[in-house]
Amino acid sequence: MNESEDERANAPVDALDDDSIAAAPDRAAAPTLLGMTPDERRILNQIVTGLVGLFGGALLLVWLFEAQTLSAGRWFVDTFGGFGVFLGYYLTDALFIPFPNDSFSILGWLGGMSILECTLWGSAGSVAGGFTGYAIGFHLLRRSRRAKVLLGSGDGSMLRRVRKRGVVIMVLAALTPLPFASGCWVAGMVQMPLIPFACACMLRIVKVGGYLWLFTRGIVSL
Repeated sequence: MNESEDERANAPVDALDDDSIAAAPDRAAAPTLLGMTPDERRILNQIVTGLVGLFGGALLLVWLFEAQTLSAGRWFVDTFGGFGVFLGYYLTDALFIPFPNDSFSILGWLGGMSILECTLWGSAGSVAGGFTGYAIGFHLLRRSRRAKVLLGSGDGSMLRRVRKRGVVIMVLAALTPLPFASGCWVAGMVQMPLIPFACACMLRIVKVGGYLWLFTRGIVSL
């Protein structure tokens, strides 16, 4: 006897598979205030909180510990150079390491690198990390039940979001503090076409350079 839709909706997380993830009703679909669904509001909250935390925290750190952050930046550039910026972005965007990758471009700039240099190194590492994450999702996680449970449970999960909104979520993840690495994993898991995925990844150039430029404007105003 086939499992009914109600049974799928109430199935435990451990029972989720590709079909049940896709078929389970989206409890976030009902419109709320200003026409936003709960999941859309959750996405907006993540973006705003991430932006405030990133820029507020970085500016406050430099303002309180100016000499120490400048010294750290010089040490970082003298020790690792531009490759350090590349590697920092690559690892955090490929392996979903919970660390703000924009810290590496900021350290590079504080250490004497130009905005353009930091943007080129950082965006190259981020794009390479994104494609590595896609390969991880496609080759390693696509058939993993545990990965589907971890990335597919909950109305606001990245797996549900990418299945529902596709490249739109990847564009948001590329430009905002939404988790880009998990988005790339999921894009590989659902076999998102490479061309739209690559276009979304290219937006990391805008994100890396734009965020660093905004940070430097904040430093100048201090």
